[in-house]
Amino acid sequence: MPPAPAYAAVAGDAVIVEPRPLRRLPVVARNVWDQLPQDAWTMHILHGQHVQSRLRHAEEVRPVVASGRLRLLPLARLLDSIGIVSTSSSRKWYNAMLLDSAFWRSFRAPLLLLFEADTALCPSPRWPLHAFAGFGYVGAPWAPYSDNRFPHWCRNLGSCVGNSGLSLWSRPTMENVTARPPSAYEAIVAEYLSVPKGVATKRGVGSVRALYERRANLSFSDKLIDHIDVWASVLLQSLEHAGALPVALPGGAVPPSTVAARFSVETLYTTKADAWVPVGVHKPHAYLPSAHVQRLYERCKPAQELAWWMNESLSGPLLWEL
Repeated sequence: MPPAPAYAAVAGDAVIVEPRPLRRLPVVARNVWDQLPQDAWTMHILHGQHVQSRLRHAEEVRPVVASGRLRLLPLARLLDSIGIVSTSSSRKWYNAMLLDSAFWRSFRAPLLLLFEADTALCPSPRWPLHAFAGFGYVGAPWAPYSDNRFPHWCRNLGSCVGNSGLSLWSRPTMENVTARPPSAYEAIVAEYLSVPKGVATKRGVGSVRALYERRANLSFSDKLIDHIDVWASVLLQSLEHAGALPVALPGGAVPPSTVAARFSVETLYTTKADAWVPVGVHKPHAYLPSAHVQRLYERCKPAQELAWWMNESLSGPLLWEL
């Protein structure tokens, strides 16, 4: 295991964007709150219609409310200010939101922890949250598929990082980057993707560059915009390669996969006796083999509780009645 990066603890905003009236939302929010350095962090819940009162009075959330460090904001209000009108099942509105600098300007702390309703933070992680404060973006690394194929973009990236379901962002970096349209970065990205950095798979399956060339009539954002985390990783690493990162980042654009795995577990973990405790997880029960899941549950009880809550047959109706 590599040594933990030695970055100082800084203030942060923990943000969940959830338009659905999920019954588990207070449980997920409370878990995150309990594991945060509370004196320096604020929690923001960008919620759907008719649930603010339920959230504010939910037993799990009462300590967060009492702290004075909980911000409840109707998601529609933020989207209206950005000019986004739909929160349908399509992810386009979510991607458009993260691509708009107005979203990043809505917060003030230098770090932004973005978490979804299928994530959990672990007590006593091997590396503390602030160990990842020096990077532009950190998310769970992507593992090879079952046939040993990596996601196609990994051939060109220095790191196959990472999933945004549970992710840590340099807010000033993203505010600066998203102030320009994705089309402004076409040349920088194209140059970076022309430099191979290893083999994507044992079979030599195509890279991001190949995808980029096959879809030559589309902009960079159109090619990868359905995967906002891939877009962010590609762009930040491209800017770093060009010496054009807008904000100084001690750790660089993204960490190596071995470091990112200590932040979040999704598709990569181990069954070894000395398995680490990550900062958090993003629905690992949906991706990991059962032996890996059980080892993770031994190290991170909230991951097991999350799986229970996500099983509708066990936890009752998925949604609050409105």
